[in-house]
Amino acid sequence: MARTTGGLFALSGALGATITALLPQDSPEVAKLYPVAFGCILIGIALVLWGRHLRLVHFELLSLVGTAMLSGAIGWSPTSTIAQSMSAFSCLIALNAAFFFPWLHAIVLMVVQGVASMAILGLRDDLPWWIGLAATSSMFIVGGTVGVLGRMASDADIDPLTGLANRRGFRRGLNIAIARGVRSGVPPVIAFLDLDRFKAINDEYGHRAGDDMLRQVAEAWKVQVGRDDLLARYGGDEFALLMPNATERDAVELTARLRAAISLGCTAGVAAWHPGDTTSVLVGRADVALYRAKQAGRNRTMLESKNPSVLADELRAALAQDLLDVHYQPIFSIPAPSRIVGIEALVRFPTSSQPDTTLDEAIRVAEQSDLIRGIDMFVLRHACTDAVALDQSPDTSVRFLHVNVSGLVLADSTYSEVVADILAATGWPADRLVLEVTETALDAETPSAFENICRIRKAGSRIAIDDFGTGYSSLSRLETMPVDMVKLDGSFVRSITEESGRPRLLAGIASLCAALNMPVVVEGVETAYQAAVLADLGYSLAQGFHLGRPVPAAELSRITPRGLELHQPSVPGAPLNGPVTRDVIHPP
Repeated sequence: MARTTGGLFALSGALGATITALLPQDSPEVAKLYPVAFGCILIGIALVLWGRHLRLVHFELLSLVGTAMLSGAIGWSPTSTIAQSMSAFSCLIALNAAFFFPWLHAIVLMVVQGVASMAILGLRDDLPWWIGLAATSSMFIVGGTVGVLGRMASDADIDPLTGLANRRGFRRGLNIAIARGVRSGVPPVIAFLDLDRFKAINDEYGHRAGDDMLRQVAEAWKVQVGRDDLLARYGGDEFALLMPNATERDAVELTARLRAAISLGCTAGVAAWHPGDTTSVLVGRADVALYRAKQAGRNRTMLESKNPSVLADELRAALAQDLLDVHYQPIFSIPAPSRIVGIEALVRFPTSSQPDTTLDEAIRVAEQSDLIRGIDMFVLRHACTDAVALDQSPDTSVRFLHVNVSGLVLADSTYSEVVADILAATGWPADRLVLEVTETALDAETPSAFENICRIRKAGSRIAIDDFGTGYSSLSRLETMPVDMVKLDGSFVRSITEESGRPRLLAGIASLCAALNMPVVVEGVETAYQAAVLADLGYSLAQGFHLGRPVPAAELSRITPRGLELHQPSVPGAPLNGPVTRDVIHPP
């Protein structure tokens, strides 16, 4: 719009100056035409250079300014012939308005221009009053035709279901953004977003429900994206987002906000344009990022970046120099007598550049930098070695070792073989190893991941759903999932307070898992009261800071029960059944 409007202003000014230069220069009115002509040229140049910073209303006001300048040029024309020639420029104003402005605004502007032209021409003594009808009619014909054709062409770039840009409109916008990035040096960033399990909605509720869901997602996301961003429905349940003025970090944070704005899970892949990249190359990198995010477990964002990450470099160096550390958080049986029944291995990353980095952030960087496989293998080998030593010590006894595995690593076709090799090399029994996999990773529908899980279970090891409740949380799927244990997310436990009522959802999950003969480890137990309520509900395994924080292997022997006492929690509503044991287990 800025370039077209600026070009029309400059063209009108140049033609006006040319016509004025051809006129006899002895008329005083001729001198008034030069400032109008050169003013149009200057406005046109300014719009081409800086017009992208203006809003639509500014262009509408500039069109009124153009109308006033053209009216002045018509009135100051020294002859009737020149006046009629000048009135022909009204078609340019109508063309611009009809193409870019809403219909109502365009029509109002054309009426104002037509009335002004006819009035000024009619007031001239050398012309009849009706002489302006030809120019005004031509203006409306040109404007109307351009408006209709322009909107028909625009509709070809619009998705009729959501009102967003479609694939063609997105690619057109991306080409423009890349061309601008070449000139300005500001790289555009794109994201592909795929709705998780959308096919299940279509299959279960029908395509009409699926269409309603797509419209709801589009409406929820429209208010989240920036004014300069382009949100498109790329096809099916896949959306695309173009951010011409954002950084990779901004894009990752925006996809997290988009994910939080809808009830359905969403997986995203982000990539930024780099000098030399074509549109296809950039789109291909975003596709790769989306594919990796799905393999890692869905409902997350992956970044395919060429920019070096300081944290990734530190992780790479730590892995190469064997500087990673592994801590262990105990898993307790919470009914009396309380005791440690297992430990969970948790990697620790030494970082000097970003000391506030969380474990989840570091894992995400490792997945994006192709370091996660090496880290997972390091933790598994290190944990098995430590578990063997702990099991042989008279001060500690480890029944089960829990180790987390990334969805990307689980999808590696050789993973089960590597696990078997590590168990054989370290001597840790396969039937005492529990591999924790997130619920979203199990739902990634990666054939190699399921094959690995089947081979690992056949060898005697167990599979646990980690952070259960943060994914799709369909309790009925517990019966069909190839898992042996559930690790309930800590968000369920945070709702347990002395002021809250009986946690019915937790009671239902306990009953269901008991019916399926599936052990449950409750994460995030922060208080003795929470442990007491969980024990009363029938849960037997728990971990959390109240029971024991992650510590090095050498300090595990210090985390022992210091005593137990009976405690009856005062839960409003229906009473709990019988006395409840409360652990008072703290590190010395």
